[in-house]
Amino acid sequence: MICKQCLKDLPETDFRPYVSRSKGIRTSTVGHNTICKKCESINCMVTRVWRQGAKNPKEQQLLDSAASYYKCLKEAGGDPLGAYARYILDKPEVHGVRSNIDKMLEEMALKVTPADKVIEGYKALAEEQLVDIPDVYQAKLEALREQSLGKDGKILTAYKPFYDKLVEKLDDYEDNYVWKKPVN
Repeated sequence: MICKQCLKDLPETDFRPYVSRSKGIRTSTVGHNTICKKCESINCMVTRVWRQGAKNPKEQQLLDSAASYYKCLKEAGGDPLGAYARYILDKPEVHGVRSNIDKMLEEMALKVTPADKVIEGYKALAEEQLVDIPDVYQAKLEALREQSLGKDGKILTAYKPFYDKLVEKLDDYEDNYVWKKPVN
């Protein structure tokens, strides 16, 4: 069998038996893992040291060596597994892929930024003088509401106060609006 990570052709005994996690067949082996025991051992040790933090120079050397090892394996066509391998290989400078931390920081920056276009839209509509028929403003409010929705279909908490204030203002305007009768 060929190890998926190191690409070495090894005997079947160098691979752990694969036990399915499916319901009912947990005790039966269905084949063998795709990476050899040696690679599993390396990945396990490196991930443990990485998660706990390097406590001495040898552990830091292990992490540095593992990073270059994983990169070499990837260039050779291997598929290194493990949390540290994913961390090293998915760095933006390697593949142009943003890490989860980068995504979260960007998301938080968007939520903290006061120059949000939707909030600006709410503020502009709140400051607008109401002279047209209420349907015009209701359409504008509906367009802003659609931009304010989260994945669950509810207005995001960042926009809720602006939306509520505008709804109240437009309801008052509509209640006090004198509708003109159409001329036939």
